[in-house]
Amino acid sequence: MIKLEVDDQINNSNVACGAGNKDTSTPCPMSGPIVKRSLLSLLGPTAFPLTHTTGIVERSVRLIKSYSEPPAHDKLPKSPVASHAEPEAVEIELEGRFAKVVLEPWIGWDDYSNIMPSMAKPRILETSVGPVHGVVGVNGEVEPLRTEPTTRRVQGEGLVPHDPFMDDITVLVDPALLPSLSVGMGIGGTWVQLARQVDFDGEKEKTHQFTTGSRYWYIDELALVLPSYLV
Repeated sequence: MIKLEVDDQINNSNVACGAGNKDTSTPCPMSGPIVKRSLLSLLGPTAFPLTHTTGIVERSVRLIKSYSEPPAHDKLPKSPVASHAEPEAVEIELEGRFAKVVLEPWIGWDDYSNIMPSMAKPRILETSVGPVHGVVGVNGEVEPLRTEPTTRRVQGEGLVPHDPFMDDITVLVDPALLPSLSVGMGIGGTWVQLARQVDFDGEKEKTHQFTTGSRYWYIDELALVLPSYLV
């Protein structure tokens, strides 16, 4: 699993499971260790730190809706020509190196089992930055707002308020991970939005290939996996 971090680290806190876990009725943490590979080791010199920052930080359980390999180099959109670092160009660079996994909300996954109460509802963590469509409690748990999605759309600039109960997210992962995935598999963890610096500096966002508010995400922590036969 690749995390977009500057320094390479190894996380040994995960409990090994899988073939040695006889109880297949409960979710199991990912087998460790997880190597947190440096983004710079994959991309080389990049303008990424100048154009992007962390946005929403959500901890939840989601379902894999779809996934895809990185496109061929000649199929990537052309990078905009500019005298300064453009976020669109950096995102095109990321698209060429990472696979995409689309995750949809899975609300109520723990209603009947109470396996992990701490992840029964989506949570927005303290490190999160950016608008959220929902009521965030003291412990970070989010309660939905009973309004139509169109009422939260921001026109012209900035991020669209993130709705953890309704919005899909597109996570960038190492392409080598894809053979381990299947549509319908449930995964729980902490998802971090790759926001653009301009999302928070008050400047109007230029519209290129992305609609306003559409941003990639990465996996900060993977806590559990629910096989698709349990879904």
